Amino acid sequence: MAAIEHIASIDPRAKSARVAGANLIVSLVDGREVRVPISWFPRVAAGSPAARANLRIIEGGRALRWPDLDEDIGVEPLLATAR
Repeated sequence: MAAIEHIASIDPRAKSARVAGANLIVSLVDGREVRVPISWFPRVAAGSPAARANLRIIEGGRALRWPDLDEDIGVEPLLATAR
């Protein structure tokens, strides 16, 4: 039962996010940090450095948006991909 309670306490919402070099780095409100290659997201990878830097956290931290690239990425699926 403790494992179920622990899973319920995980909060997969972004506190901050940035593209640094070849990685997307997302800091979560529960203290975790996720790093994944931007090559996994072709629109982001193909964008200019300025377009990649224009990153917004939307939906209360549940998604990331690059308005210049017309790209949205959900945080929870990102976590599943990073495992």
